[in-house]
Amino acid sequence: MYPVDHGPDENTVADGSILTALSEGGGQARPTLTVLTGLDAGKAVVLEPGRYTLGRSPSVTVTLDDDSVSRRHCCIEVPPMGAPTIVDMGSTNGTSVNGDRVPPDGLTLQEGDKIALSASVVLKFGWKDDLEEAVQRRLYHSAVRDALTGTYNKRYFTDRLATEFTWACRNARPLACLVFDLDHFKRINDTWGHAAGDAVLRGVAGRVQRLVRAEDVLCRFGGEEFVLLMRETSTRVATEVAERVRRQVAASPITWGTQDIPVTLSAGLATSTEPGLESGQDLFVLADGRLYEAKSSGRNRVVGVPG
Repeated sequence: MYPVDHGPDENTVADGSILTALSEGGGQARPTLTVLTGLDAGKAVVLEPGRYTLGRSPSVTVTLDDDSVSRRHCCIEVPPMGAPTIVDMGSTNGTSVNGDRVPPDGLTLQEGDKIALSASVVLKFGWKDDLEEAVQRRLYHSAVRDALTGTYNKRYFTDRLATEFTWACRNARPLACLVFDLDHFKRINDTWGHAAGDAVLRGVAGRVQRLVRAEDVLCRFGGEEFVLLMRETSTRVATEVAERVRRQVAASPITWGTQDIPVTLSAGLATSTEPGLESGQDLFVLADGRLYEAKSSGRNRVVGVPG
């Protein structure tokens, strides 16, 4: 479980980490990997002294969620002083640096080296100081997160949905999709104002985020509509999670100033194991249709997989 990160305001020029780095003159440069392609393009990983394993497995140090990457693909050794070295770990596709395969005894990394784990996953090695790191982190955050709620944005979700559905089908593991929106949200805006509506959206996102796993993907799809993707989650468990989310949101009002604003939600649930689904979009459409069933049948309820 983890608290929601509300993220920077859309109009903010520099966040606290950037201002701190500026006041300290940028600090000492540290070795850094920046993802250039794929779902996590723009994400930067600072490498402190130690051993880093890269791959698709959740147990590695740096997880790259792409089927073209081996579970344990390569490793990078970072000494206390000097340049890191990279070694392939017997991966299926091999590891290349600037187009050349990494030799069996490894290779020393240099500024600007491009590391390819496959045709679709490329990283760049370089040295970044605190200011550069803070700017990179902010750019990545802005690219994948909703500025108001701190959840993932629609663009990230669309890409992630396709990836997750492909993974679920290939590995015969269930993927659950929960689509929900807030009941009578327009009434909240009309009664208390749009600032109150924004506070409600942030509050609901925070409550839901605390109920789900770190590997689950919570997205603000648009307006008051959210989507939750749950990897390797059976219909039974997904239904329990959906009901837990509904009850938690309805359990107490969202406080805004001196006002207590009651909130409920309606939700539709679908899983990748249901018949006739050929894509992630099919899964989303099915869950979204069930959301509208929930709203038309009285709201504050979940319409799930037929028993």
